[in-house]
Amino acid sequence: MADEFYFKVGVSGLLGGLWIILTTVFGEKLGSKVGGLVTGLPSTAIFGLAFLGLTNGVNFAVASTTIMPAGIAIENFYIVIFILLARYGLVWALGASLVYWFASAYILVASGVGNYYFLSVVGYIVSTVIAFYITEKLLGIKASLGRPVKYTPKIILTRGFLGGLAVASIVFIGTLGGSGVGGVVAVFPTLISSTMIITHLSHGYEFAVATMKSVIPGLSGLFVYSALVRFTYLPLGIFWGTLVAVTLSVLWGYVLFRFVVLKTK
Repeated sequence: MADEFYFKVGVSGLLGGLWIILTTVFGEKLGSKVGGLVTGLPSTAIFGLAFLGLTNGVNFAVASTTIMPAGIAIENFYIVIFILLARYGLVWALGASLVYWFASAYILVASGVGNYYFLSVVGYIVSTVIAFYITEKLLGIKASLGRPVKYTPKIILTRGFLGGLAVASIVFIGTLGGSGVGGVVAVFPTLISSTMIITHLSHGYEFAVATMKSVIPGLSGLFVYSALVRFTYLPLGIFWGTLVAVTLSVLWGYVLFRFVVLKTK
């Protein structure tokens, strides 16, 4: 049983690593709006929830989605903190954001607020409105055009490692800590953080900030995905439930990009 568990953790990490490579390369090629939107769409959560279900049962995976909207709400302000501090240096901005995330995640799990799906959803909606208002109206952050990047083997492998480690951690920590912990870990901003680092180092803080601004509406794709898993996993099973949820989430992402993101600055 232990060997099977570690095998599933390893496979989930491999798939997650491949996904993060594709999304980061795709995003930097097409600019900050597309890049931010893609970063916010479900990525590590797809494989994390699927393998949580394969390892612990479908009901466990579905229960993990209860706290996820509240976890995404934390991510919204994680991004805002980074945006506000990015001009002072990557270390300070990322460090402060991570301290905030861990403190907020601990409070969320310990308080039990995330166990109530209605409150979790309300928290996500309110945080999204506030975060987008700050970045769009108060700060007036503008999008940046795509810029050419030379993708060295080192960069590709580093991105793959970060993504794979994130997914493997979701399965491992979620199994040990329970569905609530699994749901929070499933929305840990690994892809977001790696994108912060890569864009900041490659193009400077302005491009990184512009990309992060587009992540905020993009995270609605992750919210939609987690909600769909609640309704598809039990009747359809993990494979078909994941396929339906991913398809509809991508469709939502296209609608969001076409009618919302393109209309922002």
